Amino acid sequence: MYCQNCQKEVNNNSSYCPYCGQKIKNNKLFKIFTVTITIILLILIAIIGFIIIDNNNFKSRNFSDYFNPNIGGVGIVFGYNDKNELIIRDVKKNSPASEAGIHINDLIVKVNGKDANDIEKVSKIMRGKLGTKLNILIKRNNQEKEYTIVRGKIFGNDGYYELTDKVYLRQDYLKYDNGIYYFWLKRLPGAFGIKEENKNISYISELIAVDIINQKFADVEMYVYDKNNHIIDQMVSKQGKVEFETIAPDTIAQSFLFFVRQLDSEIPNRYKKRLKGYFN
Repeated sequence: MYCQNCQKEVNNNSSYCPYCGQKIKNNKLFKIFTVTITIILLILIAIIGFIIIDNNNFKSRNFSDYFNPNIGGVGIVFGYNDKNELIIRDVKKNSPASEAGIHINDLIVKVNGKDANDIEKVSKIMRGKLGTKLNILIKRNNQEKEYTIVRGKIFGNDGYYELTDKVYLRQDYLKYDNGIYYFWLKRLPGAFGIKEENKNISYISELIAVDIINQKFADVEMYVYDKNNHIIDQMVSKQGKVEFETIAPDTIAQSFLFFVRQLDSEIPNRYKKRLKGYFN
C-alpha cells in the first residue's frame, strides 16, 4: 500500500510511514467492507428485479389471458364414456364443430393424427390460433370419418366464456385455496335447473368450488335474477360450512373438472399461492 501523504510505498502492516512519519490508514478492512456491501446491494437489486418481473408476469397471465381472444376453439364438450373412450357430450350452436358436422355422442379417435386417449392432452390440442385448422377423426355408427375444422371464437358476451350452451364462465374471476378452485358461472333459462317456461328468471349467477383432488364440487353462493336484473332468490353457504358433493359421471360438473385440471396444470405453483383474493 501507499502513504497517502508522500505517496511512497510502505509495508502493508505499517502503522506509520517510515519516510514522512504520517500515520497510515489501513484500507484493507474498508475495502473488504465496501466489496461486501456492494455484493449485498447487487443481490438485493437482483431479488427486487426478479420479484417485479415475476409479479408483472403473474399479473399479465390473469384469468382473462387464459381465454386469449386470439386463441380459438372448435366448440365441443367431451368426456370419457364407460369404455374409457372420449365421447362428445355437447356441440355448441353455430360453432366451428357444429358447422363441420360434428354430432353429440361421436367418439373422438384421433386429433391432428394423435390418438385421443388422454382428455387433458386433447383439450390442449383443441385450442389454438384463430383461423388455424384442426383435424379430428370421428367414429360414428362404427364408421370413421375425418373432419377438418377451422378454429373460431367460442366466447360469450359481457366477459363470459361459453362452457356449454346456456352455461357461461366469468372470465375475470379465479380463486385458489388448498387445491380448491372457485369460479363464477352464469346459467341461462333452459340450462340445468332453470325451466325455459319460467319467464321471471333472466339468469342464475353462482359461485362454485371445484376440488380437483377429491373430485368434488359445491355451490358456495347462488343468486337468481329477474328480467330487471334484480335478485329474487339467493343461497349463500355459511363460511367454513360449504358442503361438497361427489361429481357424478355424465354431468356438466365432470366436464368442468377436466377443464379445471387443465387450468391447474398450466398455472405455476408459485402463482397459485397468490391467487386467493387476487381476482375480483
